[in-house]
Amino acid sequence: MRRPSNVLVTATAAYVLGLAAQSTLLFFLVPAATRAVGGSDLDGAAFVLTALASAVVSVPAGRLADRTARRPVMRAGHLAVFLGLALLALAPSHGAILAATVLGGAGVGAFHVAFMSYVADVVIARGEKNRLPAAYGATGALAIAACALAPFGAAGLVGTATDPVAGVRIVAGALAAAALAAALLTCLLPTARLTGSARRGPLAGSAPHALLFAAVGFPMGAIGAWSGPHLLDGHGASAAVWGLVLGVATAASAPGSVVAGRLARIASPRAVLVASNAATAVSVALFGLAGGLAEAAVLLVARHFLAAIAGPAMNALVADSGAETERAGAIGAAAASWHLAWAGGALAGGLLMPVFGGAVFVASAIILAGGTWAAVARLPAAAGGAPAPG
Repeated sequence: MRRPSNVLVTATAAYVLGLAAQSTLLFFLVPAATRAVGGSDLDGAAFVLTALASAVVSVPAGRLADRTARRPVMRAGHLAVFLGLALLALAPSHGAILAATVLGGAGVGAFHVAFMSYVADVVIARGEKNRLPAAYGATGALAIAACALAPFGAAGLVGTATDPVAGVRIVAGALAAAALAAALLTCLLPTARLTGSARRGPLAGSAPHALLFAAVGFPMGAIGAWSGPHLLDGHGASAAVWGLVLGVATAASAPGSVVAGRLARIASPRAVLVASNAATAVSVALFGLAGGLAEAAVLLVARHFLAAIAGPAMNALVADSGAETERAGAIGAAAASWHLAWAGGALAGGLLMPVFGGAVFVASAIILAGGTWAAVARLPAAAGGAPAPG
């Protein structure tokens, strides 16, 4: 039988490959493909369709993973990403781009929920529940690194093409191969037998955690979607400067995820989440009030680092919120809540930014800190009826 550590390495490798493929599709390939095939710009539609597809799929995928097993749901999600990229590689067109984004969003929604549940199953089964935030933190750091590096490889592949459409085919084919490899890696995972039966409804018992993800997702939607335009328009940053700042900020998220795991050894996930989001809120408010480009850029990097600490803590809280046979359903409900709230926050930010400018970030910071505290206070006791450790 495979050792739990080897199982986690294999599962994480599949997750990172699939996430990097989908992320590169969304942030690199979609803009390149729309310009290669000509016609309308599909960048905005791609983001909306990806978020909606993930939100729609997350809950049923979680329920399915609870009723059957985690591994088939993970594999199905990776195969959905593969199918969308394969279609784009075979026949680049606006229809193929939209199909790839929908299938990719749905695929991520499925394999993310199943993977997070699988990690919790393995870690908790070996009696190391307190190490769950560290496991999620390490996974997050690897995923961030892969998502940051993959576009460089994609750019190199485009450079070998004879024309833009050929470049799209090459990159889509390479990403499809990565997604297929992720699906094949899940075949190496043992299928854990779940104990008990899922008796509750799909959202029963998940409401407090879904509320937490919505409370954090809504302000982060406004913050994340409009930080770039604020630097570009509010502080006069060039596109090159914005790209540099975004690259540094994204890189700063990786050590933030690792720090989350370290903090979990001395404090409960609830304490880590409240403290990290309070610190994130301070950096966001100061970003909105910053008087110069350099100051705003430093605060943006700080926000990415601090916000990354909250992710593993949130995931650990929802993964340990109930019975094993209800875990994926709870994670799915939380993920759907996050996607919908984030989209709502981004929409609200777009309506308010032209009127209030940087004050939107100050208001978002207040909502983030206050919403996190209020939502955490409403969380039930940890699984087993005892308060969360720490």
